[in-house]
Amino acid sequence: MNFPIVLALTALALVGCTANVTPPSGLISPVSVYVLDHGRHSSLVVPGDSGWSRYAYGDWQWYAEGQTGLVQGAAALFWPTQAGLGRQQLAQPPDQAPALTVGFESLHEIRVEAAQAAALVERLDALHDRKAARRHINHTYQLEFVEHPEHYWMFSQSNNMVAKWLREMDCEINRGPLRAHWQVKDR
Repeated sequence: MNFPIVLALTALALVGCTANVTPPSGLISPVSVYVLDHGRHSSLVVPGDSGWSRYAYGDWQWYAEGQTGLVQGAAALFWPTQAGLGRQQLAQPPDQAPALTVGFESLHEIRVEAAQAAALVERLDALHDRKAARRHINHTYQLEFVEHPEHYWMFSQSNNMVAKWLREMDCEINRGPLRAHWQVKDR
């Protein structure tokens, strides 16, 4: 890829667009899931059998290990790097204090089918458990990270992954968000 194209793509990523989320309709057994907008990044909180789980996706060095230098940032943005899946167990949903103490700019509640939310939790927990040999706790973000099989980079980052997880629960997303600008639409 040549340098002018990389600069143009970076500018687009920094500008960002709102991602409109349309929840599924005709729910038989609805539950709430929550998208947390942390500014540039997003995470997803989903109910499970033993409480609530917050899942986050990001570059391993930057997000899991906290190496936030210029070189690590450029590598995470422009080259496919090792990704991490972070998980935090919560006793309460994030709209009830003090369930979540990590900062976020906005919180979006989305109603989805309980069975699909449970299937997502089962899949992400299985991935987390399979990779537990190389887990890393980042106390700043209150997340326990394991390696994720997909590479992280500009077009496969936390907001894209949250959109992917929402699509697994039959939500419609108008575009793959480059920045954490979420809006929930009514059907």
